[in-house]
Amino acid sequence: MPTIKEVAQAAGVSVSTASRALKNHPRISATTIERVQAVAKQIGYQPNLSAQALAQGEARSVGVIFPVTATTAPANPFHLDLVRGINMALQGVDRMMSVAICQSSDELLANVVQMVERGNVRHFIVLYTAEHDPVIEYLSQHDLNFVVVGTPVDTTIRFIDNDNLAAAVAGVETLLQTAPIKRPLYIRSQANWPYEQAREAGFRQAINQLVVTGRVLALDPTTTPTEVNNLLTEYQPDALMSADDIELLSFYNLVAHQQMVRDLPTICFNNSRLIQLTGLPVRRIDLRPKEIGQAAVELLFDLTTNRRIVDFKIV
Repeated sequence: MPTIKEVAQAAGVSVSTASRALKNHPRISATTIERVQAVAKQIGYQPNLSAQALAQGEARSVGVIFPVTATTAPANPFHLDLVRGINMALQGVDRMMSVAICQSSDELLANVVQMVERGNVRHFIVLYTAEHDPVIEYLSQHDLNFVVVGTPVDTTIRFIDNDNLAAAVAGVETLLQTAPIKRPLYIRSQANWPYEQAREAGFRQAINQLVVTGRVLALDPTTTPTEVNNLLTEYQPDALMSADDIELLSFYNLVAHQQMVRDLPTICFNNSRLIQLTGLPVRRIDLRPKEIGQAAVELLFDLTTNRRIVDFKIV
């Protein structure tokens, strides 16, 4: 495998200049950066990330930060597949995961601070995005290298995501292939995460084009079967779209004795085994979480790129 010394010789610069050029150092001219990076690409040079980490005294771990999760909450299959993709990609760069998962924002921030100050972790993948989030603010203020999964409000933050709005529009169009839609129902969590907002926006955009009025059902742990059944009796939906598989399964649990509702044309985000095991005729928007996880690692160590969008597919 080509070395940094060979890159420097081929580009006609010193090893230190070549190293800085590959990192887009501001003191290196744009011409030199362009020449060195072109040579590196031509000869197939790959930086030794482990050697860089050891030289800088940093840990070889990458912090993977989960959203705040209650102990009673079910494991999200999307996050599990994300982690699988991240782990596969980290093995390729001789890194390992260090996971932070807590029940409150304060605990999560304390966990991340400990990883930085005691564990000397300098690279992070945040599996969520939220406005004014203390963890993301801490990582930004301390100039740490991180990528978030999701689209942040702050456009300077590096991120990877799907086009959730476009996916929701495509989902409604898929439902239309099954039957005409007059009264669609969109199901989401009470938390109303940014990705749920984007998907709801796509849902509303699509039904506006159909000139129909949809409804939104926000579920939380206190939602009762009576509340849901009252809504169904009043609204009588003829199609369902769910922000994710967990919310759809929660909905099905609340209407366990209404087979007619369970047989409605339905589409949900995420293509997990949970939905497939129900045996119900549900179309699924596959967000390809393993690919997102792998791409998140690639983006984490590619400081020249600000974002990546992973395609979805409907199955």
